Amino acid sequence: MKTVLLTGGTGFVGGCLAESLIRSGVKTRCLVRPRSRYEGLAALGAELVSGGLDDPEALAKACKGCDTVFHAAGKTKVSRSAEYFHANVDGTARLVRAVEDAAPDARFVHVSSLAAAGPSKPDAPRTEDEPPEPVSVYGQSKLAGEEVLRVSKLRWVIARPPAVYGPKDTDVFSFFKLASLGLSPVIGGVERSLSLIHVSDLAKGLILCAEAKPGSLYFLADPTPYPLDAVMACIAGVLGRRLRRVEVPYAVVAPAAYASGLWSWLSAKPGIFGPDKLRELRQAHWTCSAARACMDLGFSADYPLAKGIAHAAAWYQANGWL
Repeated sequence: MKTVLLTGGTGFVGGCLAESLIRSGVKTRCLVRPRSRYEGLAALGAELVSGGLDDPEALAKACKGCDTVFHAAGKTKVSRSAEYFHANVDGTARLVRAVEDAAPDARFVHVSSLAAAGPSKPDAPRTEDEPPEPVSVYGQSKLAGEEVLRVSKLRWVIARPPAVYGPKDTDVFSFFKLASLGLSPVIGGVERSLSLIHVSDLAKGLILCAEAKPGSLYFLADPTPYPLDAVMACIAGVLGRRLRRVEVPYAVVAPAAYASGLWSWLSAKPGIFGPDKLRELRQAHWTCSAARACMDLGFSADYPLAKGIAHAAAWYQANGWL
């Protein structure tokens, strides 16, 4: 890699990826929206191109001369479901067309999601060979975004991470917040399991994907799936808290999800919890196998659960989040 175009560089995953690329000496160009917080990227020395995925001129300028594209931009929270498709499908399509026109030989690494594949069966982490069965609108939009790549002429690789955590994350942070209060909710009386990946490991895996065989698909995850109870216990142990399991029936969760979704729709402000997230929450197991990435790419997790949780917790505490 000599010159990289990165979308989503102002986000959680993209920001970590930008830092990894720049520190390894790769010239990194970031497409940034004019109103976004891009000071951190500028301080790292990234080349900034002002514009969004709906700006053809900015896309053409950003793509010119790039040999690798990392597409990490997308929507994970919206006020209206159509926004998922506008960002994750239409935005991807516009970027793909721009790369096909300006840098047709570039490698294209697309950051998708386990949500595009759907939940797993108990004790059977999902593999790349299983047919996808997304249960949420978000997952459907990410799968449709993948399809844009599959029918393109580009040399693409698709990465599907599960839940991503680490410093600056605001989603899995809710687990830390609950553990800091000594609470471990059991929703619907169901024992759950999940795969995770620390953001630094994800950045490393995405860089490895840039050298993978075009047309490949990988789950990038900590190779060990974990019971949710074990994750909460690990967080509580790092924070020095004792946990109390609290049963939360779906009869309580569902109305809260719909009320939150209605407020988000009325206020036009994206919310982390709503009917779409409830569809995912009704599934007990969200696990995936990283075996193919380990075998093909030499991928490994530098941050297994205990180390990754301790690293994230230290950042949250140092920055006053906990």
